[in-house]
Amino acid sequence: MPRIHYFMIKRQVTMDDVLQLIGWDSSTGSKKRGSCPVHGNDSKRRSNCFSVDRQGNRFQCFKCGAKGNQLDLYCLANKQKIYEGTIDLCNRLGIQIPYFEVAHA
Repeated sequence: MPRIHYFMIKRQVTMDDVLQLIGWDSSTGSKKRGSCPVHGNDSKRRSNCFSVDRQGNRFQCFKCGAKGNQLDLYCLANKQKIYEGTIDLCNRLGIQIPYFEVAHA
């Protein structure tokens, strides 16, 4: 498997891109709370255990402990490993996957 240049993808993909793809409302404010898209909401009432910083591209759930950047969120919400999830994310957004160049001897 060719190595993915994750840093390049994180520079291209925003938290807003990911939130939109996973169906999480991020309409207002740079920091927002709500139900966790990773573990779901196990009650009828709205939960505020999930916190997202859209400008900083970070998230954290204070219930299930999930946290990380926009790639982590996409993969966790879709139950994918980072490699496969990153390829899926790039394909869905129409972004060319930046692979590391293989050095030839």
